[in-house]
Amino acid sequence: MNRHAFAWLPGFLMIAAVASLAVGLLDAPARPYALLSAAGLLIIAFVALIVAAVRGEHVDRYRELAESLPFGLWLADKAGRFTHFSDSYLRMLGMTLAQARRGEFLERMPVEDRDRFVAAWQRRSPGEPFEAGYRVTGADGKAYSVVSHGIALRDGSGKCTGWIGFSLDVTARQRAAEQMEFLAELSRVLSLTLNPAITLERTAALMVPRVSDWYAVDLLSDEGEVERVLMVHADPQQTRAARGLLACAPRELTLPSGAPLVIATGRPQVYANFPISAIAQLDQGDPQQVFLDSLKGTGIVVPLVARERTIGALTFLWCGRTRPIDADETLFAYLIARRVAIAYDNAQLYEREHQVADFLQRASLPERLPQLPGMAIGAHYAPGASEAEIGGDWYDAFQLPNGRLAISVGDVAGKGLPAAATMNSVRLTMRGAAFEGLTPSAVMTRVNNYLLNDKPTMVTAVFGIVDAVGHTFTCSIAGHPLPLILNGAGDAASPRPVSPPLGLFPESTYPEQSLDFGIGSLLVLYTDGLVEDDRDLPGAEAALLEVARAAQRRSESNAARFIAEQIVGDAPNDDVAVLTIACASEPLRELDLTLPAEPASGRLFRQALQRLCNAVGLPDERIAALQVAAGEAIMNSIEHAYGVRGGFVRLRGSLEDGKLIVEVSDRGRWRTPRSDDRGRGLEIMSGLVGDVTIDRSQDGTVVRLGTSLNGAV
Repeated sequence: MNRHAFAWLPGFLMIAAVASLAVGLLDAPARPYALLSAAGLLIIAFVALIVAAVRGEHVDRYRELAESLPFGLWLADKAGRFTHFSDSYLRMLGMTLAQARRGEFLERMPVEDRDRFVAAWQRRSPGEPFEAGYRVTGADGKAYSVVSHGIALRDGSGKCTGWIGFSLDVTARQRAAEQMEFLAELSRVLSLTLNPAITLERTAALMVPRVSDWYAVDLLSDEGEVERVLMVHADPQQTRAARGLLACAPRELTLPSGAPLVIATGRPQVYANFPISAIAQLDQGDPQQVFLDSLKGTGIVVPLVARERTIGALTFLWCGRTRPIDADETLFAYLIARRVAIAYDNAQLYEREHQVADFLQRASLPERLPQLPGMAIGAHYAPGASEAEIGGDWYDAFQLPNGRLAISVGDVAGKGLPAAATMNSVRLTMRGAAFEGLTPSAVMTRVNNYLLNDKPTMVTAVFGIVDAVGHTFTCSIAGHPLPLILNGAGDAASPRPVSPPLGLFPESTYPEQSLDFGIGSLLVLYTDGLVEDDRDLPGAEAALLEVARAAQRRSESNAARFIAEQIVGDAPNDDVAVLTIACASEPLRELDLTLPAEPASGRLFRQALQRLCNAVGLPDERIAALQVAAGEAIMNSIEHAYGVRGGFVRLRGSLEDGKLIVEVSDRGRWRTPRSDDRGRGLEIMSGLVGDVTIDRSQDGTVVRLGTSLNGAV
């Protein structure tokens, strides 16, 4: 058979192997320099077969074929000296074969890549294939990523006679892999915050120097103005210089870019020589001109588009770069901008909702707490850290018509505006039911029915009533952290957990529990953010007990704030609401209470006076008489002292020489009473307590009532 009959076969097989290898390299999902041993060895084996077996006229034919392949063929002698590089490889480097043989191509590699390549070449062994990956700067100034494969050539006896291999340009594949890795990291970083400003700051930390030398962000304000909000360079000194320029320069000298045009058109702009239009207006040697001169280079400005709106632009600038930006880099910048725009827009939407929810949350909490003589009512609310959404935590305290104190603390499941709105509804429902005179158990049942019918959500809560006269706290608990009560000696007690959260089951009941709340006691109600902040729950509850005892010993004016700050600080991870009621450590022997001059204050004054009378041991019949007399004085001040503009009434009580002295005062000017009413109030009061004086002056009116403790008028 003619030895040339199948001369085409090696070339055909080589092309087939090359095709397989190229497809494999392009499809390989692994590291950029992954070397495909099976396909690589196959192609090298066929090339070696051509060089070793084919002689005569076929040598030039197969060399021509090898040179035409989409990668560079190389040869080396057995000593490791390179003897041949393909024309395509030399063209990429812009070198002659003689230069490449001298190893000058190594000088085009970064130092770390060159050291790695040389070390791999020196370690080569005829028994194993050679493989290495490196970066090299081409004649066009572009950085190329190259994968090099090689195997030893052997003679008939198996002795190594040289090396043969090829270098494959994997720049596009490596760039794509690096871009995908960067975009994944960018997405991860953007997902870590919902703060708009922090969103932009964190992108800047990624962009330079990995993507560009300069990175700037321009945003479209609500007034339609383009505002530069961020500008950074890999060199902090350059960044400071830029910020100084932006801060002190007039508007026309701020760093120009295509941002206004890009924002207006919604289309990216590529600049081969970045526009610094303001330089012409500056004197030679001006520091601003020197700085602006340093910005000359190649840049691209891409729009920030979210929900089909252009909200700003990103600027990328490479200083001193003359190579134009290609389509792949433009697409990469667009993909970055797309992610930044969506993240920033989402952060803005969240911030608006967060602000509304925070406003609703705080507006729903009581503006002022009741003033009860001998009791210090403290409250504290702290929203979770800025990265968390506003929750549905609340506290409430209000005085009932019978003078008792109603309190509640709770937490609505969920976050954001819906939770804040539900919280307000639940709190008001509790108030309304309590003012109807319902017991704590009935109040909870009312709220449970409301949630089941109108608000499908879960709520944990404590609702209770403090009886300052009877020294008791009666409450119902619905799946909520248990209140803590410390008696005067610091011993702790808590109700039992008996009922599920509100809004789950129509058949749920909420039994009442009563605990002693005597002299010196401290009652602490709180939401779970105080004790479930990524800590061991028993340990957190033990810490709460110790901090509560410290607040009790210190007689903190606002024990709730003290407890919260000691346990979770100023920025808890979750919302925290704390309500405390501290009973005076001594029986009430003096009274000084100031309330608005309005009818609703009358019952509060009466309840406070009742406690004082009980504490000093005034007989029951004297208490009733004093209550009526003081009530007459109080209502007179409310009705006659201020008129429509309103004011305040002050009630004071103390012991003087075996008598209980009560003073009712105001700072208003009394309206002149009708003639048929004149003197009737004084007559009533004198008949009840005996000792009555009225002092009117420019500063107001003081009514002084006195009654003996021994029963004599």
